[in-house]
Amino acid sequence: MNVNYKFALNALKNTKSNMKRKYFSESLNSKPNELQTLLKQVDDSQKMSFEEKLILVDENDNKIASTSKIDAHLRIVNNKYPHRAFSVFMFDQNNKLLLQKRSDKKITFKDLWSNTCCSHPIDNEEENVMTENVGICKAAIRRIKFELGIDTKIDEYFVSERILYRADSDDIFEEFELDYILLAKLNMDINDVTKLLNSDEVSDVRLISKEDLVNEVKSEKMSITPWFKLIVNNKIDEIYETAKNLEKIAKDVKNELKIVRYI
Repeated sequence: MNVNYKFALNALKNTKSNMKRKYFSESLNSKPNELQTLLKQVDDSQKMSFEEKLILVDENDNKIASTSKIDAHLRIVNNKYPHRAFSVFMFDQNNKLLLQKRSDKKITFKDLWSNTCCSHPIDNEEENVMTENVGICKAAIRRIKFELGIDTKIDEYFVSERILYRADSDDIFEEFELDYILLAKLNMDINDVTKLLNSDEVSDVRLISKEDLVNEVKSEKMSITPWFKLIVNNKIDEIYETAKNLEKIAKDVKNELKIVRYI
């Protein structure tokens, strides 16, 4: 790469980064003082995504508007509408589920185990596409790569259903999501995955059988996120069973994508 071009590119990245920090600082002015103090202590890796625009929907998944990621998760905002989200369940060749442990740098549900990847589509042209769930799958591709270093393609995902739930993280933050459940096959060795983890997002990964998962959650040996707990308590048999024949099911099944409501 030309040296002058590399310098210009780095300068541009730094400018964008500084603009985001400035916007973040300005957005704090509208928050209560105690919240401003707390958010200023947040790790920079998390602050950078606070102003990402998430997609607000009604309880039937019709788009209403967009809002910042931080406002979508603040209890004091008293969000009337859920935001669109997704949860990926990725299985290896032995039908074991890839779990991730959320980094201690995360704002919500830090240090908890969860399914392979959980995040949100952004309110942009690509990730708003609803036809054949293309937007959700593109968001999953983006975040799986970012968090775990795993490359995936749209046709590797099977969208099984949606769940609507609300859960508090603490006195300040919450989740209120219409969450797409995506199933996929792990296309690389877990030892290779561990070398690619984004430590700002994920502190550990492991593969687990259905029996071990259920037992560890029941005995409280493993602490897990609330959306994952809903799945473990209500859908885990179905998800593991579907994963056994995922390629055939994804090809042959015409899924109506029902919404399962937990609120």
